[in-house]
Amino acid sequence: MLFPLYKGLKYNYCYEVETSHYLLSDNENKKEVYLQGDDAKIFYYQIMSIDELKYSKNKTQLLTDNLLSSYL
Repeated sequence: MLFPLYKGLKYNYCYEVETSHYLLSDNENKKEVYLQGDDAKIFYYQIMSIDELKYSKNKTQLLTDNLLSSYL
């Protein structure tokens, strides 16, 4: 089952608990990427590093959208 974790300005992602995979997509549902294995681990660590920054919510949202755009 996919749990939505983030809905940004242009992109969003969901997490699948049973498999530890991520589904990345744009808000218009035109593009989707399913991350698994090492790709999912790398994505997780990149998201965690953004979450640990002491920026405002708007700045971290822009950084997260930028990260998601690099995958899509």
